[in-house]
Amino acid sequence: MSETLLLEAAVTLWRQSDLSLTYYGFGIESGLGFNVPVGTRVSLLPEFRLGGGWAKYDYPVSSTNVDHDYYHYWGSIGMPVLFHLAPHFFIGGGAQLTLYDSKLNASGANTYETVRITLQGMIGGWL
Repeated sequence: MSETLLLEAAVTLWRQSDLSLTYYGFGIESGLGFNVPVGTRVSLLPEFRLGGGWAKYDYPVSSTNVDHDYYHYWGSIGMPVLFHLAPHFFIGGGAQLTLYDSKLNASGANTYETVRITLQGMIGGWL
C-alpha cells in the first residue's frame, strides 16, 4: 500500500422524523483526499468535500408551521480511518466537520448557516 491521491464522488440521502417534523432530502458531493498508510492494512484519509442538494421540512397537518423547501450547499473536512480488506478495496469511517449554507426556496428567502460534526461510513476501491 502506498500514498495515493483520491478523487471522491458521493450521493447522499437523509431522513429524520419525530412528532413535530419530518425532514428529508438528497445531495451530491465531490472531494479530494490523500491516502496515508499507517500499517499494512490501515490508512488515514485526510479529505475535503464540496456538495449541494435539496431538502424539505414537512410539518404535520395540524401544525401552524408551513412546509419549506431548502437548497443546501456545504463544505466539509474529515479524516476517516480506512481498513483495506483487499489490495484495492476498503471500508472505513470517522468524524467529519461540515459547514452548511441553506436558502429557503421562496421569495424573500431566509438563509441559515450551521456547523455539524457527524460520523461517516464509506466503502470504496480503485482499479
